[in-house]
Amino acid sequence: MSRKASKGTPREPQGPRGTIRSVDHTKRGAEVTLRLRNDDTRAVHYISSVRTIRFDPVTKRVVVGLSDEGRVVIPGAAEVHPSFNYIDPGSEAELQIVLPPRIVKLAEGPMPDDEVRFEEHDLADAEEIVVEVAWSDTPYYEDVRAQERAHERNRPGAELWMKGKTVMAAPMPDRGGGGKGAR
Repeated sequence: MSRKASKGTPREPQGPRGTIRSVDHTKRGAEVTLRLRNDDTRAVHYISSVRTIRFDPVTKRVVVGLSDEGRVVIPGAAEVHPSFNYIDPGSEAELQIVLPPRIVKLAEGPMPDDEVRFEEHDLADAEEIVVEVAWSDTPYYEDVRAQERAHERNRPGAELWMKGKTVMAAPMPDRGGGGKGAR
């Protein structure tokens, strides 16, 4: 009786390496150019649309999420799937994202007068930008079974798809400089 040769444990996929190539302030806010490189032997799929923008006024850091990690699905609301793209093995991709000039969000905690209040932060106040890009070694498709599990936990389906996250950081350019920011 012969035994089949064991293939061993499957190898974990390798995520893309990334850099922030430039950050330019514009009238519309900021244009950020990313460069992603896939050194793996199979294609890497990634979210190519901005899903979240968070600003911490204490650290003056803006975090841009091309990821559904941590997003909460509101029951009854429309769930818009992110845009996806891929990088072939041994290839690079460039991605440009546009950020608004201001970030507006609901204020934390209950207000004493039960009114809804908003916090507004100017992107020009940020000193650092961090971009998080979700990736996987398989294309995204809407899996009804996964969606049912995701909605049980109020999580988007793309969060279950994600195998990892590539994180890039760079200083924000001075708004008055008018030139390229991070390299």
